[in-house]
Amino acid sequence: MIQREFINEIVNGTLSDYNDIIAIAKEQADIQELLAGLWAKVGQLGIECQKVVLCETDKGTFVRTEGGTQEAKRERVMKAMGYIESYFGISLFDDVPQTPKRERGRPKVKALKDYIRVSDKEGFIKALKELLKNRKGKELAAYIKVLSDFGLMEFAPYKALKEVEGVGNEKAYSSCKTGRGYLNKEDCESAKSYIKRAFANYISEIGTGGK
Repeated sequence: MIQREFINEIVNGTLSDYNDIIAIAKEQADIQELLAGLWAKVGQLGIECQKVVLCETDKGTFVRTEGGTQEAKRERVMKAMGYIESYFGISLFDDVPQTPKRERGRPKVKALKDYIRVSDKEGFIKALKELLKNRKGKELAAYIKVLSDFGLMEFAPYKALKEVEGVGNEKAYSSCKTGRGYLNKEDCESAKSYIKRAFANYISEIGTGGK
């Protein structure tokens, strides 16, 4: 089964059994590429969720989505990703490759280009560096999150973004990346609005539609 069909069957719920998902995943040539394709679909479905709900608790205000059918599809894809990552012992969001214990030496962090999913990586990185220049902490995280939601790139670790001039506040950025920090809704909406215009050609290539 080709990757696109595999992902569509997961989305539609016709393929949900753990053993079936793993059996077909084993047929794929590149598991990391498969995970990237699944995550792009998660981003697409997240953008298509019907509404954003503001939830107020004694610990603060948080944002969650309610998307009916689309949200259910998104959850199915994320569950399948969990199955695959657990079985193969890898993660799409690993900052560095795992080094077997018998090997010595510190593994290298991937370059920024390795987190980009569009074909014109050079052109995209040029535009990205201009977009992110001098942004810091949670604002920086908001822009990267929106770019990953559109499927244009992975939510890259801070060290990979050091190629961009003026980025800062690693602690705040990394906290948001791991879900421990709170991303400001207004920052995300502002980033989304700008990226939909400035990166429209890349969004069209990925096929998320900019919704």
